[in-house]
Amino acid sequence: MMEKSFLLEHGLVIDGTGREAYPASLLVEGDKITALGEDADRKATTLPALAHHDISGMTAMPGLIDAHVHCTFDDAAGHDELFYHRRPGLSAIISARNIRKMLTSGVTGFFDADSLFDLGVDLKEAVRYGVIEGPRMAVGVTP
Repeated sequence: MMEKSFLLEHGLVIDGTGREAYPASLLVEGDKITALGEDADRKATTLPALAHHDISGMTAMPGLIDAHVHCTFDDAAGHDELFYHRRPGLSAIISARNIRKMLTSGVTGFFDADSLFDLGVDLKEAVRYGVIEGPRMAVGVTP
């Protein structure tokens, strides 16, 4: 687990603007990128006991966002299995595994358009309260 605040130095940065990756420092405070480049280097000098991490040869980038997922689905044989032969508990376990896989793949936010048994709402709250690890979630439910 990384420190609460840290400076990533000597690596490349992809900033999400379409610009090619470029060398820059990246300051992270808590779970937010707070400064980039010279601003990050300058602000880092004012933070006592800040951890410094050399990421030479690596590239840092902001988290990815997936705008349409169904985190309660998996490799089921079809809709029949998902909707008529799957118990809510198994769907919840699979969903928790799915969102953890998304997070470790770099997805830090997603929209779950609809989920089995309206589990998206509960998963969102479980992530929010630190019960399970996962990206930030926006969820839809079936009326």
